[in-house]
Amino acid sequence: MEIYFAPMEGITGYIFRRAHSECFGAVDAYYMPFLTPKPGKGLTGRESNDVLPKHNEGMRAVPRF
Repeated sequence: MEIYFAPMEGITGYIFRRAHSECFGAVDAYYMPFLTPKPGKGLTGRESNDVLPKHNEGMRAVPRF
């Protein structure tokens, strides 16, 4: 059986995912909240931080667009 971690906008950012992964682990994939790039602007700073590989090491984090 696989276990997936569902996102909650504004709550399950990379800090929450890392803490959960380090304390509890045993999750097959962490799904991120939807990312919404703005035309001509790209991602916000918060969204960019959320998808950085260094913030998601040791877990399977799945971005959604």
